[in-house]
Amino acid sequence: MNKCDYKLNKLIKYFLLNLYLVIFFDSPFAVASDYFYVVKTKDVFSHVLYGSGYTPIYGNKGYLLQIAQYNQIDIAKLDKIKPGEKINLPENIILHGFKNDFARFKNKDITSKEIIFKNSFQDQLVFNTNVATQEKLNDDSFIVRKVASQSDISQDALPSVEQKSDLYSNNKNFNQYSDFSFYIGTGYSRIDSEILQNGSKAAFLSKPNDVLGFNWQFHLEQDFTLFFGYQKNTIQFSDANRGLVFNDKINQTQIFLGGLFKNIIESINLAVELGNYERIFAPSYQAGTATLENHFISYSKLQVSKNFYNKQKIQIETGLGYSFLGSVESSNYSVDQGYAYSGFLKVNQNLSRYSIFLQSDLGFIFQNTSNSKKNEKFVTTVLGIKMPIGDDSK
Repeated sequence: MNKCDYKLNKLIKYFLLNLYLVIFFDSPFAVASDYFYVVKTKDVFSHVLYGSGYTPIYGNKGYLLQIAQYNQIDIAKLDKIKPGEKINLPENIILHGFKNDFARFKNKDITSKEIIFKNSFQDQLVFNTNVATQEKLNDDSFIVRKVASQSDISQDALPSVEQKSDLYSNNKNFNQYSDFSFYIGTGYSRIDSEILQNGSKAAFLSKPNDVLGFNWQFHLEQDFTLFFGYQKNTIQFSDANRGLVFNDKINQTQIFLGGLFKNIIESINLAVELGNYERIFAPSYQAGTATLENHFISYSKLQVSKNFYNKQKIQIETGLGYSFLGSVESSNYSVDQGYAYSGFLKVNQNLSRYSIFLQSDLGFIFQNTSNSKKNEKFVTTVLGIKMPIGDDSK
């Protein structure tokens, strides 16, 4: 094979590769990249990337940060992944590696989704060859690449991810990015109320209510996210004892602002939330007749959460929260301070440019008034989509 034919062959193969990736990655129906790297014995992933030619490794636009965010794991854990485990690779990592001869498919058959890098110790058998062998390899390989000798790379001089992790929390040039979530769903509520004056009790059951909301997240630092949200529930109640209920259909709104501190203790996250939301009360119940009223209540909330499953494109997160509810005065009665417990389970599916999620919440609210005792139970399930806004670091 002469030099001209060799370059033409390489160009055609690279064109076919890009066409393949465009079809399967950039299609509106495409799912997240299924391509992955299997960690080898003696591999230090940051060293493998750096030695293969990927730069910058660290910093606000480093490749390690992109891969860590794509896999939704802490960046310090990339160098601690055990041999045999997989690291999912985003599209830009693959294209950049193929274009610059840093990486290739492990097998000639492109249906095999495993990627190898030229600086992995065990992959040296493929990449570290002499010129004659390399020319033969070029004929047989799907992608042609140059070879860098292992002696050209000072592995000991390269710091680990863990040693560099403080760059992100202290780096003023952190590549901030935002994402936006929108969701719809349904749920049920039950209110139990007891009038103190005459001891009459009532139970109000909701029909399936409509839930609609959005959440905007601004990632200020590697381990800190600011969020703002709005939610609206349209709820219609009926008396469990078939009594008459006035003002039975209520639009219940919630506005909140907070911050999420990630990985405070071994992958455990802490969220602090402040907001106002409308709570429903039954200040009177007499002769089987009740009138429902809603009041805006300020609240503060602490929530602890943890990702307990994070493989391939699916993440499962669960959390528990405690809320302190403020008091309010009305014309005929006052609403006392109260508290609430809540929990959630969230399943997230990553796609190519966005992700979809399914989340269920369960809550118990205890808040009395000057003339009644009241507690409320609710459960909601929502389906949503999250998408990046502006210059996403991924």
